[in-house]
Amino acid sequence: MKLCPWTDRYSDEVTSWRYPPPYDLYNLPSLSEMVSASLGFADPGQRQNFTGVECDGALVGFFNLQDCGDTVFLGIGVRPDACSKGYGTVIMRAAIEESRRRFATKPIELDVREWNERAIRCYEKAGFTAVGSVSQETYAGEGVFVRMRYEFG
Repeated sequence: MKLCPWTDRYSDEVTSWRYPPPYDLYNLPSLSEMVSASLGFADPGQRQNFTGVECDGALVGFFNLQDCGDTVFLGIGVRPDACSKGYGTVIMRAAIEESRRRFATKPIELDVREWNERAIRCYEKAGFTAVGSVSQETYAGEGVFVRMRYEFG
């Protein structure tokens, strides 16, 4: 596994990923739409927060770490054909270590759709615990999310 700074190639690749239902709401808009709306890695001000994760030279996922003051926000994506193969766990460990390196021991928080049990199990395995829920609007529409938190011990 290799952590890599975000590249244009990653942006092209990630926006072409297509998940099967019910995970298809994680399909990103086209790169041109993301650039127009300044979403995520298409926003020059946010791009440095994204890290690509490669295995054997191929992008298998990414994470996004954003300093939010008292906490660090974590976002994660796993290539569709790499889901349920252990890559999520590897990416989570890498994200936690990178957060420690960049932000010391600030707690890490993430939001996950309440129905996504596969992701919730992955996050719990990495040491995250549920601390509440929140309704929010995303590019994919409104949803209810479980807020999860990781505390450095």
